[in-house]
Amino acid sequence: MKASMFLLFAMIVVVSCRSDKPDLKQLKAEAARKKACMHDCSSVKFEPICAGKQGEKPKSFGSECVMNNYNCENKDTLQKLSKGECKGSDGIRLS
Repeated sequence: MKASMFLLFAMIVVVSCRSDKPDLKQLKAEAARKKACMHDCSSVKFEPICAGKQGEKPKSFGSECVMNNYNCENKDTLQKLSKGECKGSDGIRLS
């Protein structure tokens, strides 16, 4: 009985100490970085754009401001390709 309890405890410790578990400091830093990226685009006129980069499916955004927020949040480098929603788009990101 003692041996099985020890084994169970050891397994719990090993699982809770996994290296793939996100570090709390790292999660907080990532959240702070994303928050800093969020500029208020509510006063920007709704002028949909199609944005993307070579080799990837383009995305539609409500404005260049929204695209810039997306790029900052996702550490991406999408560029405006054209005015209006992308053909075959899954919808327009508004914020």
